[in-house]
Amino acid sequence: MAPKRLLPPEEGFPQDLSKVPDTELEILNSRILRQMEREYLQLGLPDPETEFRSEELRVELDARDAKDSVSDEVQPSL
Repeated sequence: MAPKRLLPPEEGFPQDLSKVPDTELEILNSRILRQMEREYLQLGLPDPETEFRSEELRVELDARDAKDSVSDEVQPSL
């Protein structure tokens, strides 16, 4: 079993990241980035599944950041 700070390709991954709370999404992102680092060091390149997961997380995080920045712009200053 892999350490909790890694997320190997054979371990489960959420089907719909939009339903994952922010904190859990950040944890998943951290685990995937650590996994990619380990794969680069041990194998010379990341597993395709790890790369795919990393990209899915990046897209979801970017979408949430964009949504948050729009919400901040719409809110009136008091």
